[in-house]
Amino acid sequence: MTTIQKQAVPNQKQAYLLHDSNGERHIINKQVIKILADAKSTGNLFGLVQITGSKGEGSPLHLHNTQHEAIYVTDGLLELTINNKKHMLASGDYAHLPAGTVHQYVLLRNRTKFYSFTTGGLNADLYRELGETHAYMEPLIGTAAPTITEQELDKLDNFDIRIVNETSQGPQAILLQEPGGLPDTTTPYVIEAGAGEGMLAADQLFTFLATQATTDEQFLALTTEGYAGEAIPPHYHEKHTECFLCLEGRMTMWAGDEEFHLEKGDFLHVPANTEHSFKLDSPYTKFIGFLASGLFEQFFRLLGEPYEYSELPKQPSAFSFQRVLENISELDLKFPQR
Repeated sequence: MTTIQKQAVPNQKQAYLLHDSNGERHIINKQVIKILADAKSTGNLFGLVQITGSKGEGSPLHLHNTQHEAIYVTDGLLELTINNKKHMLASGDYAHLPAGTVHQYVLLRNRTKFYSFTTGGLNADLYRELGETHAYMEPLIGTAAPTITEQELDKLDNFDIRIVNETSQGPQAILLQEPGGLPDTTTPYVIEAGAGEGMLAADQLFTFLATQATTDEQFLALTTEGYAGEAIPPHYHEKHTECFLCLEGRMTMWAGDEEFHLEKGDFLHVPANTEHSFKLDSPYTKFIGFLASGLFEQFFRLLGEPYEYSELPKQPSAFSFQRVLENISELDLKFPQR
């Protein structure tokens, strides 16, 4: 059964839907952190939080010893220091921060909003520890909690966060500004909106933001965008979790025996062995998928063809599932018996 969460995420691994207006929120000074997934709800696979706040808010310089982090910006402008270089991230930009990468962010516009995905899921409990419960989607005058000091953060060894006093001379983040392949190792990089490695399957464009090679095989991150169309075949996975975060438009999803409608900011968590399907409903819909582990990467490469544009084609080619079927024994893809 898929639950619709009104407040906190489930305290056990299960399928659940969290609408954008619902969820558990905490406030740190003028930043509101909404928890979409944590260690308990994902079985220690990952955590996902949404952070929004006022201009000038940010984090101290820090690193994670074991966790990989991915940042995706949806609104405003974010300054992100990666090792010893600053990058400006706007809507649709993605940053990849492997374990050990020194980083720091600053919100440069009011109501800047981004999502932070981390392996393991400790980040959600970190914000619970540092912040105060907050009932609103944004910071409000008179509701700000005290700023968290570096000394307080430095005590939180259990959350795999270490405060540093200066930027690192580690590898520079690779800047990807055009469609094309990603790095083939775990290194920091930034993908501008419209860049990344694209694969076209009929009228749907998959764009890889993170692959097995860039995440030590721990997760995949990719966007899917396309026109309104038919539902994909119901299926399930035995060995990996998949989650869907709607970024634009509208989509219908089925999880188990239930139907849900997702709009911008809505999140659906689909653990292994949960039958699911989706269809895009509006003239243009885009969502980001996080999959853990990353073993399902080959499916998208078999389903799609390499695509060198950031725009969708005017006349898409016919949909073909033949290569997937020919390699079905090698994929974590199962179809229910009716």
